[in-house]
Amino acid sequence: MEIIPEHVHRTLLYLELLNRANVEPSAERLDRFATTQPPLHTLTPFAFLQNFQIPSKPEAPSGYLRQMEWVTGESANLRLTDLGRALVAGLEGSMTFQSAEPELLAVALEPQDPMIYIHLTRTFSGAGKGMLVDPFLKPEAVQWLLQDTTIRRVLIKSAGGRKELKRDQDEIAIALGALEHGSELEIRHADSKEMHDRCLIADNDTVMVIGSSLSGIGKNVTALIQAPPDIARMYRERNEQLWQRATPLVPHAAPRKSLAP
Repeated sequence: MEIIPEHVHRTLLYLELLNRANVEPSAERLDRFATTQPPLHTLTPFAFLQNFQIPSKPEAPSGYLRQMEWVTGESANLRLTDLGRALVAGLEGSMTFQSAEPELLAVALEPQDPMIYIHLTRTFSGAGKGMLVDPFLKPEAVQWLLQDTTIRRVLIKSAGGRKELKRDQDEIAIALGALEHGSELEIRHADSKEMHDRCLIADNDTVMVIGSSLSGIGKNVTALIQAPPDIARMYRERNEQLWQRATPLVPHAAPRKSLAP
């Protein structure tokens, strides 16, 4: 049973993400977001609403959200009310599961869920300026990490003699050099057989184990599972040691194509 229309749910989640970053959008901007169809194909898989289809002739939801007392503020500065935040938490509850360990969370990510990248972004936002460990990170993820998360360290696997990994890392370095604030994201590569598991290490020392590389999210069912304290400590210590020995990936400009004489 649908409690609220899906595009209204999407709008509430969007507003929550902005409010977390201390941004209070205007009613006009919120309605524009809610009633504009996202592009079906983008340069990055982290345009997290690309699979969402706007209903034909949708109504602008800001007035409805105010009437329900889910948002408050002047037309130029909207924010969620306590009631609105409780609604978002309840709607998102179906994606969050309590593990056998008290106070440990698991988040399921299903490909058919149009909100999948919102769930992912919300989870990453809780990590602060933490570290992502993803041995086979793809270049397409760099823009999302810079623009939609506060993660500031990424540990990947050294290419060695593997051409595909070398190409990916060259493109990551170009992305860091081309994107605004690219210098704020430090990516290092480690040549170690210990580089296998993917995890998100928050700046409060909690660790979420990630079931697949970021490039696989949206293609297969996966999950982010909070590690118990003893396992989290093992992940932190091992990856911090790898980070200290790892080689920084230096941002650089894209190579210029030579013109034929």
